[in-house]
Amino acid sequence: MQDGLFERMVLALERIASRLEQIELELKRVRESLEHLTTRANSYLLEQPSRSARDRTTAHQPWPAEATRVAVVSPAMQDVPKAGREQPQAASQTTTPDETEVDLTSDGLLGESTLARIQARLSPPRAAAGLGLAAEHVSPDKAVPSPTRRETSSPAAPESESQAVRTVHVRPDPRAILQAWLAQRGLQLQNVALVEATADPWDWFAEFLGQRFDHLRPFYKRWKQSLNTGQSFSLQLQQASARQISDTVQFALELQKASLICSYYYTKTSRLLRAFPCKSPDIINFVTGGWLERYIARLLWRLATQHVTEANEFFIFRNIQLVLPDSQQTELDLLALYRGQAIWLESKTGDYNVSVERWQRNNTHLKIPPQRAGIVLLDMPGTTAQAMLQTRTGMQVVSLTKLTDFLSVALEQLMAA
Repeated sequence: MQDGLFERMVLALERIASRLEQIELELKRVRESLEHLTTRANSYLLEQPSRSARDRTTAHQPWPAEATRVAVVSPAMQDVPKAGREQPQAASQTTTPDETEVDLTSDGLLGESTLARIQARLSPPRAAAGLGLAAEHVSPDKAVPSPTRRETSSPAAPESESQAVRTVHVRPDPRAILQAWLAQRGLQLQNVALVEATADPWDWFAEFLGQRFDHLRPFYKRWKQSLNTGQSFSLQLQQASARQISDTVQFALELQKASLICSYYYTKTSRLLRAFPCKSPDIINFVTGGWLERYIARLLWRLATQHVTEANEFFIFRNIQLVLPDSQQTELDLLALYRGQAIWLESKTGDYNVSVERWQRNNTHLKIPPQRAGIVLLDMPGTTAQAMLQTRTGMQVVSLTKLTDFLSVALEQLMAA
């Protein structure tokens, strides 16, 4: 009986020690965030002119064209002629409830924390920025908008500058572009998800895991196995480096905060980490392969900003469900399109043999050169098996460490095609 009481006391002390280490890690991150914000604030204040001097300079002058300012107009002001909204502000520089001017000359003082990303999981999707689009599952049956829309005044109305013909440019419909590209190859689009440029909370975990996979590989394998058994898993880190321990403990902490694992305990003295998985369809899909697709898509977006010249013509699609000319159904993991040319990527976190025939069949229709068609594997096969896989599929076999190089070359090929 005393032995059982002693074991419970030891377990309770280990949990307390683990919680104290978590608190210590959180305090360290808070201190780093405060130091970063202080530096940004001081830099911002030094770069900006005084408010009074700016008021005296601009009290009776309209904002110059090169000033980086955005007018946020309420629905009530949408029908007011543009010329009426561009009049100079009064000397007091006050704003009306219908229009608010936002200064974008600074990139902001506050960065988005990991906790904010996690909380955003419960919020509506954010609008895409830069190269981005809103992520959504789309149907090819949706009507295709016209590339331009001309708005003219009524024939009976007197002609004036405010009533002149205006051309409103509309971004091309990516679904229609994909559908037309596939139709040229005899393929029918059934369903597709459009990848946005702005990351969501799932993407944060995918990038963290992908960028540190060499350190997180043991944790990931145990986590993936535990989803099959539903039991807790433990990881001994006595032989691990300090960096690997730090990455593993931080990843487990963020997973727990986002409810992707139910709980975890780490004992510094024994360097033993124990975790209890949470099982749900979205978590299982993420762990068994969804994270790798997301990581590839995020990396491709970042590299595309360095290579793509026309952002509005570059699109990335996920989970493209197709019908082949012989009525068989198939699927592509990732496909990027730019001016009629494509980059095709498949990924596997486990056994790839079951997918070889599908990749081979798909490429007979897609006919994408191997410089822009890749298979990303976590566990690379031997030299002979790798050469045979590339010969059969017509695709390059790429490791996670070589993925950046492959995508950079593929984007250069895409621009030159």
